[in-house]
Amino acid sequence: RGMPLTAGEKLNAKSGKLHSFIQELAQSKFFKEVVNVRDYRGAYYQMCSQILALEMFGIKDVKFKILEDLHNDYREFDTNSKEGQQVKKVLNYLSRAFNEKTPELHNRAGIVSLYLLISELMKIYSFKDREGLIKEFVIDFQNKLREAEEKEDNVELIKYLNAVSHSSDGANSIKTRHEILMNYFLLFVKDLEPLDTNRGFTEIERIAIYRKNQGICQNCKNKVDYQKYHADHIKPHTRGGKTTIENGQVLCDTCNLSKGAN
Repeated sequence: RGMPLTAGEKLNAKSGKLHSFIQELAQSKFFKEVVNVRDYRGAYYQMCSQILALEMFGIKDVKFKILEDLHNDYREFDTNSKEGQQVKKVLNYLSRAFNEKTPELHNRAGIVSLYLLISELMKIYSFKDREGLIKEFVIDFQNKLREAEEKEDNVELIKYLNAVSHSSDGANSIKTRHEILMNYFLLFVKDLEPLDTNRGFTEIERIAIYRKNQGICQNCKNKVDYQKYHADHIKPHTRGGKTTIENGQVLCDTCNLSKGAN
């Protein structure tokens, strides 16, 4: 029609496992039933590409060229990687937190920043059964932004609004939004329980867990070679589970990946 392709449309023209994975994210409940942004000309696909890039590489530019390189360099992306599973886990959590079309989630940059905030927080704090808290915070924060825009009396929130409207996909804008969101969230919620900082089992602990379960996968009940077994948290680390022998169990790689996907 004589119109140039958008970044989302160009990226969606790619192929490979990464492309299929991002398409799956763009069809998730969070994007289809929660966000208040129209999926026009690859909008969801571009946002999901940005989210995955931030999960994989940390805060950096997520402009088209960076996302194009991501598609080219990670064409055979492992969907069971920790980054891939983290993205799915956070989007599922956000879909439960809102559970309906949410007017406050109307801005692409703000949605990407919300994802980054929750992903980072879930790596530090226990978020089990705290979904309602997320929705309350987003509504409260949007109200504060509206007031700041009307009164022009809050320098920090004006900075956030500028980081949404100017070069929103640049590293500096993303970093500014993330720091402000994190600060406001931790002021909004004061009773978050930190996760156990010791996430990985030591070699001695791995041996003890293997002996405790006699080398048997606690899910499929098959014998597992010591070099191939996964030391798994019975109560997940992300839900406050401790990295202790008592909370450890033997899983084979297939059962562990299946548990992570769920």
